Amino acid sequence: MRNPLMSATSTAEIDEERDARNEIIIRLYRNHHRTNVRWLTGRVKSVAVAEDLVHDAFTRLMKKNLSNIENPAGYLHRIVRGLVWEWSSLKRNQIERSFVPFDESFDVAMAGDQDRLDDQQILRLLEKFIQELPSNTRLVFLLVRLEDLTYDEAAKKAGMSVNGVKYHMKVALKMLRSYRDIIEDVS
Repeated sequence: MRNPLMSATSTAEIDEERDARNEIIIRLYRNHHRTNVRWLTGRVKSVAVAEDLVHDAFTRLMKKNLSNIENPAGYLHRIVRGLVWEWSSLKRNQIERSFVPFDESFDVAMAGDQDRLDDQQILRLLEKFIQELPSNTRLVFLLVRLEDLTYDEAAKKAGMSVNGVKYHMKVALKMLRSYRDIIEDVS
């Protein structure tokens, strides 16, 4: 038979944990919502899309056990960065589906089509960037950025230490910065 005092204590503990979790999320929202929207707007070039992505990031964060996360703000930003990659992938798929083969009778002077070509060139550069990464660096980069794994999870899956994952992410991000500069120069 269940002890009524035990269930009351358990319920009180659960309520305290939920309240503490909600307080963390509210504080993160107040302190980081606007910053993340600005950061994303610079990448996706749309305030509405940036707002949606930040909302998705907070929704994902709410599903996590925040008591195990040492730096919730950093974790939130990592979720946001992962969502940018997902959004880019979706956008690339939309562009590929809307691709129309060039035909002499096709008027390429339309502004919308010109934007599409620019986006395709940028996506090709990003794909080239990923392919040019050294194999272990590419594996770690894809695990952390696309599969949204923590460094610990990526280390286990890749069969290396957490320091190895940090090293390969540092290499990948350094290369990505140089590609970003190239993309900004081209576009």
